[in-house]
Amino acid sequence: MSVNMHAIDCKSVVSTDNDNNVNIAEFAWPSKVEAYSCSSLRPAHKSRQEELKFTFNVSKCDHIFDELHKHGYIKISHVIPALEELKRHAYCKFHNSYSHAINDCKVFCRQVQLAINEGRLRFHDMQVDKTSFPVSTLDLQHLRF
Repeated sequence: MSVNMHAIDCKSVVSTDNDNNVNIAEFAWPSKVEAYSCSSLRPAHKSRQEELKFTFNVSKCDHIFDELHKHGYIKISHVIPALEELKRHAYCKFHNSYSHAINDCKVFCRQVQLAINEGRLRFHDMQVDKTSFPVSTLDLQHLRF
């Protein structure tokens, strides 16, 4: 399988981490494959689309990253810290940096938006329940009042 790797220029990334090494994740999109339907990807509210210039809900970036990584669309060379440690600090899984949270990572958001615009990533089809309210069977013949 042929894979397109998208490296990101890190010169503009400012890091306040103790070391100056930035371990950036890479998108690994298979070439000529149907767009990946990401269940974590949600449209932005119409009132915010113009303001943010992102068509997806950026508050879901953490879940989007996890899902894309799980399915092999993001490759990382670093180990993501334990969930317990992440709860106390802002952390960007994409940059392996404590200088900002992934939900605030403009580089990651731009890459997700680019993937949507180029058709490599699409919104997950909303599933509609055939029976919105489950039908319970009641035995009305043997009911005592």
